Amino acid sequence: MHIFINELSLDNQFLAMDDFKTSLREVYTILDAINAMNIEKHIFHSELLWCQSVMNGELFSQVFNKLPDKSLQTAFNNILKNKLNSKPWTATRVHQSTDSYKCRKVNVTDTGIAEVAERSYRDGRRKCLLINFSHSRFSSKKFRVLKEGAFRKFVDATSTCDDFGLWTINNGLATPRYDTTSVNPPRDYHSVLSDPIRFAKTNKPPVQGRAVYEELLTGKFYYVDNMHSGQSAHLEIYDSNSKHVGEATLDGRLIPGTTKNRTLNG
Repeated sequence: MHIFINELSLDNQFLAMDDFKTSLREVYTILDAINAMNIEKHIFHSELLWCQSVMNGELFSQVFNKLPDKSLQTAFNNILKNKLNSKPWTATRVHQSTDSYKCRKVNVTDTGIAEVAERSYRDGRRKCLLINFSHSRFSSKKFRVLKEGAFRKFVDATSTCDDFGLWTINNGLATPRYDTTSVNPPRDYHSVLSDPIRFAKTNKPPVQGRAVYEELLTGKFYYVDNMHSGQSAHLEIYDSNSKHVGEATLDGRLIPGTTKNRTLNG
């Protein structure tokens, strides 16, 4: 598994420090999930990452150092440099500067996007993924890269941890298991909600910031309770009339005696 942090997904798109912090935290969460996977993985970044414009013309390194949350600063550096040992992709580059690569009408030669496209093209069995910061022109799950005179290649990408989890499932990789000692609530992919045959994400307003899923066979609604973590992590279930049914384990087993007198979004 080859994972690249897409430096071009930083393009002066953030309006406030809180927006940048939210996006950085999501990238950290993806990296933390990758670190928990017990498979061979290689993490790459561009040395230009720290020089990309983030907010009001300021560079990533400048805004990063101004973060009021120093714990996020430390955690991001630790996961990237120490735990995952991320390396500049240029040290083992495959694509050539003399070739022309374009994506969404942008010249992406000498970037991580071109490198992912070339590696994926040369070895179709290799699982490659771009991690994007949110709110950029590349914040989608897949986009096409054109190598002039050679090929068109779709590359996979993610800007959320839940989408990353679904990518691991769809590609037959080991899905990260939820750590029951974690102080963070589980992601959707840690639960039965990641089963596309049984569940579908709805357009209902998020609850506690979490997506609401419908169980296709029963019409019941499920979401991950974002207020509980570790041993107390669970799902909330509502019937087709949005009345509370009870709590369930992450694998979908109803926990007896957990029904409450409330409604979905009520």
